[in-house]
Amino acid sequence: MPQELLALPPGVVLDPFWDWSPGGIALPIWLIVLLGFTLFIVFSNLWWIYKFLIMRPVQGHGEAARSGNEKTQQVLLFGLNRAFAIHALEYAEKVLSFKDSSVRITKWLQSSPYAVGMLGYKSIMLVSETFDTVKDPIAEMAICIACRSHNEENPNNVIENYKGYRANRGLLESENPDCVEIPIYGIYHPGKIYQYTPVDRSAGQFGRNCLKDANDLNMAIQQKSVWEKAIPIFICLVFGIIAIALVYMYVTSGGTPVTLPQSPIMPTVTQTVVV
Repeated sequence: MPQELLALPPGVVLDPFWDWSPGGIALPIWLIVLLGFTLFIVFSNLWWIYKFLIMRPVQGHGEAARSGNEKTQQVLLFGLNRAFAIHALEYAEKVLSFKDSSVRITKWLQSSPYAVGMLGYKSIMLVSETFDTVKDPIAEMAICIACRSHNEENPNNVIENYKGYRANRGLLESENPDCVEIPIYGIYHPGKIYQYTPVDRSAGQFGRNCLKDANDLNMAIQQKSVWEKAIPIFICLVFGIIAIALVYMYVTSGGTPVTLPQSPIMPTVTQTVVV
């Protein structure tokens, strides 16, 4: 079988290893290695992006654990699309809010001591975007069970919404004088309680109200003028000028120089004798 000879430019020498092409592949070794390294970089970056997207819903847990700040609270947030994620929110004066209020204005009021759990040796709170207070699973299950039991026993007086719950709350307490029996094992549905909660009390509405109240308070506070803010600086300047003037007058008037008292320790005199 005749061999094909390649005409190379003058001064070009083929490397016996890197320029060798395996049989059936019209690519040299160096190009195969370069393509393999490029594919490795691309797929490794895609893998890290995939891991980031998978772990993004729980990134608040790591942020809260690394913060070491008591005001940073990890929160399990139930979204509007029934999905949940862990966020790191600020907790101050019983109010949970996002760190950047200009982006997320939703806020929640911590009104129940039973809405706190433990996750990774750190407390975690339960909240929902559809209501402005934290979620208390025990209280929510008790309300749903009490209303369902009442509806089964009293078909003529059915509790269907928050208005009916408020009207029959005393009746529900009389029907369950000691407590509401909750099954040990059960499925917690975070959306069932919204049937018996008031409308238009979302966390976003609560956040807007808080921002509006804060803005009204800032507008009500009398702002100081530029001269009022500069009064302390002017006073300091006046006292400084007076101090400098007094020192200058004392020095130029030939004041009595200050003499230090003689030290009680006699100086040691060392004599050197040169022979």
